[in-house]
Amino acid sequence: MSISEFKSAIGYPSASIEVLRNKATDKLFMNIGDQNFRVQGNIDESLPIRVLVPVVDGVTDLANSCLINIDPSKGAENIFSL
Repeated sequence: MSISEFKSAIGYPSASIEVLRNKATDKLFMNIGDQNFRVQGNIDESLPIRVLVPVVDGVTDLANSCLINIDPSKGAENIFSL
């Protein structure tokens, strides 16, 4: 999911995202408004970034989303769309 789609889905379409590091655990997390989400540990802001949103039993689980890097060269090739 794109960043803008994710922000709209959680109700903060115009909020900025802050990527922070917890000093006690050394883990990254992102903060949007009053909500926190996971971040890929080795995320690189110079690479394309998306939000991985799990789907559990057909239901989108926004609460367990994670900010990740994507590598378009390693993804699936789109053959056609209907």
